[in-house]
Amino acid sequence: MHVRSQGGSQARVGSPGEPGPVARKRAGGNRSQPVEGPPPRFVCAPVATRALGLRDHDHPGLAACGCGVHASLVTPRKLPAATSALDPVTYQVSIDNPASGYALVTARFPADGKQSLDLAMARWTPGSYKVRDYEKHVDDDVKAYDEKGEPLAITKTGISQWRVETNGAAQVTVRYRVYSHSELSVRTNWIEPAFALLNGASTFMTLAGETHERRHDVTIEAPTYAAGPVSALPNDPRHPARFSAASFDALVDSPIAIGAESRREIVLDGVTYVVATHGADDVWDVDKAVAALTQALKQVHAFWGRPPFDRYVFMNLLAEARGGLEHKDSTVLMHSRWSTRDRGDFLNWVSLAVHELFHAWNVKRLRPLELGPFDYMRENVTASLWVAEGITSYYDKLLVRRSGVSTPQEYLGYVSRAIAAIQGQPGRKVQTLAQSSHDAWTNYYQPDENSPNVTVSYYEKGALVAALLDAEIRKVSGDTKSLDDVMRAAFARYSGEKGYTPAQFEALISEVAGHDMSAWLHRAIRTTEELPVDEALKTLGLRFKETKPADGAYLGVDTKVDGYRLVVTRVIPGTPGATAGLMVGDEILGLGDYRVPPSELDARLKRYQPGETTSVLVARRGRFEKLPLTFGLRDPRTFEVELDPDADGASRARRMAWMGA
Repeated sequence: MHVRSQGGSQARVGSPGEPGPVARKRAGGNRSQPVEGPPPRFVCAPVATRALGLRDHDHPGLAACGCGVHASLVTPRKLPAATSALDPVTYQVSIDNPASGYALVTARFPADGKQSLDLAMARWTPGSYKVRDYEKHVDDDVKAYDEKGEPLAITKTGISQWRVETNGAAQVTVRYRVYSHSELSVRTNWIEPAFALLNGASTFMTLAGETHERRHDVTIEAPTYAAGPVSALPNDPRHPARFSAASFDALVDSPIAIGAESRREIVLDGVTYVVATHGADDVWDVDKAVAALTQALKQVHAFWGRPPFDRYVFMNLLAEARGGLEHKDSTVLMHSRWSTRDRGDFLNWVSLAVHELFHAWNVKRLRPLELGPFDYMRENVTASLWVAEGITSYYDKLLVRRSGVSTPQEYLGYVSRAIAAIQGQPGRKVQTLAQSSHDAWTNYYQPDENSPNVTVSYYEKGALVAALLDAEIRKVSGDTKSLDDVMRAAFARYSGEKGYTPAQFEALISEVAGHDMSAWLHRAIRTTEELPVDEALKTLGLRFKETKPADGAYLGVDTKVDGYRLVVTRVIPGTPGATAGLMVGDEILGLGDYRVPPSELDARLKRYQPGETTSVLVARRGRFEKLPLTFGLRDPRTFEVELDPDADGASRARRMAWMGA
């Protein structure tokens, strides 16, 4: 997961003279055009399908409950425009005491003549594929009032759902407190005296059962911060703390950061990039970061062409946390303020920024069919995350290399680590790339100690498959096409409301390559066969360095030092440790008749030889166990990639076109 934040225009939206429910910025970034695409809504699944003229099974994101009460936050297919603009939902978010970690939200909902209003909160954030139930951070003392301030009855009707009895009120006010100091991440809220981050899914209730697009306006009151709020949402320059979202969907997709004291702008091809940084102090080199980012942005523009937005916001929060999450016109980045003083860490920051920006095309506008319309109340499963995240992960570092920010040697170092990461995952022999994408909701975001043995990362294997696919397309097309061309063609054909199926995306690869790639793609995506890495390296004029076997014996377990205890955290299948019967949670006490201090296991293993037999003494739930052990040989391969001095002219030319070296 990477963090992004939307960059919006400064034009007013939803003014009284505009036709349709609201005016939004469309995908191309023209500020006065209505945005294409349907509004999100909370609606019971059978009601949603009937309203759209569908059968229940026509939309994979809808699961019928038949209750008429339980809400589902769905972005429906495009519906006819309302005859007049709808009154907006408005929010006032007050952070009076940041040290408490709380935000007070005052939300005002038009009743539209209804006797009761159903409200709901999203249960997950797009780009972070796990149901998190953000309403657990909403205090239970939720209050509702009419226009005169008289209390109204409000009842919780389900997970993340409430019902207000309006008593004929034209407008309902709901007040609730959101605790925002439990997890510092790009997908959650965070409030402290130095800065705050508000994400739409974890902050705002909205109306259930909406069938038309409705504007959502937000005012931030946070008087104690050194710098005011920044977001991709449009706002009135006269009131910089007031933001307007064209829909609840846009609100969820537009984080708001408060306290980013450094603001820099990069103007490129008529697009304004805002780099809003918090936590630089006197450590982070702002000039160095902006210069490198500018250089990388030029390469992103060279890849895609002019961006489909006029303004994009990098919310760069140097909070000694890590991560990123994509949004349509912006991103939130979390990193260390010390990163500009470490070469490797700095390149990771630049690559993270490029990754999130690349997502503005790949996944936010060019998306798997299943990732839109969103249902915010349940899992939205797709087998194409290897495209959305894996291909993006491939290009984030490749574009940094092409820009000249990183050197050829630095990029090949990354390629070496990427190959080693996949080859070091036993799960690559168990789970396919398509399965990894499909099971992200239950596996990737909820790992346990056995996960590396039975799963593979759609980020890591997806990136490696993308690299090998790029090499294959270049070869079979006679170096006339590449994966670059596939991505641009996919964006032209499937971006916007369309979306793509796995079959459509794979057919397009063959079409662009001018060669039937179906067998190659089936092997890479839907089987656990080893990937053709050596063949791809040769195609690109690269090779593996020869390496000598590692010294010492091999045990095949991962461990951690817990106080004065050496504890097993992972046992790799088929290794000496697994054969001996070691288990996660075992405390290793000794080898043979000799104690092993917790910090000396690696050094002790170097004293043994592969094939040598001994025993391992462990403590398991307070009882000693002595297990027979025969040491093995560590895999001698380091997967270190280098330029092949014997590569032919065609391979060298292909490598130059690919990575510029």
